[in-house]
Amino acid sequence: MGGWDPDIAPLAPTELFGQWPLVSFSFSRLIAGTTTLPTQSGWVWSGVILILYGLIAWPWGYQQGFLSMPKSIPGISPSTQLRLVLKSLFMPALIEEFLFRCLLLPHPQEGVWWLTQAAWSGFSLLIFVLYHPLNARTFYKAGNPTFFNPTFLALAALLGVACTVTYRFTGSIWPGTIIHWIVVVIWLLCLGGLQRLHPPTISHSTKYQKTD
Repeated sequence: MGGWDPDIAPLAPTELFGQWPLVSFSFSRLIAGTTTLPTQSGWVWSGVILILYGLIAWPWGYQQGFLSMPKSIPGISPSTQLRLVLKSLFMPALIEEFLFRCLLLPHPQEGVWWLTQAAWSGFSLLIFVLYHPLNARTFYKAGNPTFFNPTFLALAALLGVACTVTYRFTGSIWPGTIIHWIVVVIWLLCLGGLQRLHPPTISHSTKYQKTD
């Protein structure tokens, strides 16, 4: 605003990246999803959703022969396991929640019609599931053939539903990210996920030992 100086013309209100509507829209969702903090009840319900996921996924995954409880992880030291845990927080948990929940789903503050919300939730879930086999064919070769396994895809879809409900309920990306992270870490280190992605061979054991 120019105030009393006639030589300074007022500027119209603008939004960051406003000259690119799609970027501006995505940026607004990103800000809303990351700055919204869950209430105490939001955290409680997020914990309940995580427990419900485990009660469904764990026995069903065992029944299908996809989940197992190996006695040890050969060739991987505790420090390597710790790095894996920390890395999993960033990718896949945080990155995938940014892409498939925060950017694709209408934020609760947008006040969209429930049918629109349901349509976007279904689309986001479909893309989330299809992303895994596509990723195994392109950037993450270790995911082949595990990411094509029907049981894995069903468990991924169930996880997507859990994270979608959490995001819709809390309006925050953080509870869903934590749920995603916990599920991935438990699968990798406790339920045979790492053995599926990296079958225990001499070459793999040597590779992991060298990382230390």
